[in-house]
Formats: sequence, structure tokens, C-alpha cells
Amino acid sequence: MNTKPQGWSLTELKDGTVKVMGTWLSTWRMNSGIESVSQDDKAFYFHGYSGSVYECDKKKYGVNSYGIHILQQCSLEPMTEEQAIEWAEDACAKD
Repeated sequence: MNTKPQGWSLTELKDGTVKVMGTWLSTWRMNSGIESVSQDDKAFYFHGYSGSVYECDKKKYGVNSYGIHILQQCSLEPMTEEQAIEWAEDACAKD
């Protein structure tokens, strides 16, 4: 089953693992780490190590203020939209 967040961001951890964070009005989820990426005209599909798939609308990059607060509490910084799109497109080209 796909998880389809209202907003999303990518974060690279110190060990090089890239994770997708999805946010909704008052909740958030972060995947186990991105194993592979696919895409269509409207969305990126981030396939996680746990088997989850985050279906992220290409036009909805960014998280709400709640998501930003969570990232700050975890000492994580999201990629800029440009960095995230470039990373995702490069990952798609590898698969």
C-alpha cells in the first residue's frame, strides 16, 4: 500500500541514508530509508527498505510548520526542493 503525504521532503543522514518525510495536517511519518525511486508525470515513488512506498506529488515538495518542528527536534535539515528533485531524478536514472 502506498503512503500519499500532503507534503514531503528528503533528508540525508550523516551515514548517507536518504529518507523521505511525509506530512499531513497534524501528523508525520518518515520512511526507513530510500532503497529505490520510480516516477511518472505527477509523482515520485520512494521505495523504502521496509517495503513501504511513499507516493509524493512533484508539485507538493515541502513540509508544514509541524514537520519543520519535528525535523528541528531531530537535528535534521531537509534538502532544498532543487536538491531533492535532482537526487530523485538521478536515483530514477540508476534503476
